[in-house]
Amino acid sequence: MERPQGKQGLRAYLKGIPDPRRRQGRIYPLEAVLTMLILAAVNGQKSLRGMWKWAQEHWQQIRSEVGTGWLLHPPEYGTLW
Repeated sequence: MERPQGKQGLRAYLKGIPDPRRRQGRIYPLEAVLTMLILAAVNGQKSLRGMWKWAQEHWQQIRSEVGTGWLLHPPEYGTLW
């Protein structure tokens, strides 16, 4: 994977990661899911379940920042798993 040039930021870098998921049923862009998990980890969450619970609690504040402002709730735990 190539490194983005300039000051494009983390989301631009994450956008360059190929999405291994099937196209069917994709609602959340991969870079949005990864950004959400990184935000949760930076805020002290160490487990996937903890990151998911943190995202549920803070979704209204972070949903536009992760690029999913149109979605009213974070991905379900099974989506992350």
